[in-house]
Amino acid sequence: RRFVAGAPGSVADAGAAASAAPDFARGKLDEVIIRELLAFTSAEFVRELIDLFVRNTRVELSALRHALSDHARLRAIAHKLKGSCLTVGAHALAALCERLEALAAGAPPQEFEAVLNALESEFEETSHALAGADPGAAAAPA
Repeated sequence: RRFVAGAPGSVADAGAAASAAPDFARGKLDEVIIRELLAFTSAEFVRELIDLFVRNTRVELSALRHALSDHARLRAIAHKLKGSCLTVGAHALAALCERLEALAAGAPPQEFEAVLNALESEFEETSHALAGADPGAAAAPA
């Protein structure tokens, strides 16, 4: 499959996808990561991955909100969410998760609250930007 043009993950597809600029990702997802995903899998799979990321992040944000008084749990949830954010290239979200992870060592509650509010706000902007996004458009040559 790797060397047959048109097969997901082929060298020919990798070159075409790498040269594309996914408009939907600008400012919210790392374009290089999205292009790399598109080079080795289908646009439908990338869309499913993004949808799963959005759904799971909503759940994790709720869990973070409920874990504010449990530093160990908060750190574990923030770490897990950071990994998910990095998988899809949501670096701003990952940085906020990393900040929450660091705060879990014993920062004042108002500091947790401020970072969590920023994380929730950034996520809402990101999820709105990704709503209805067509990763397949990024796979088409520019």
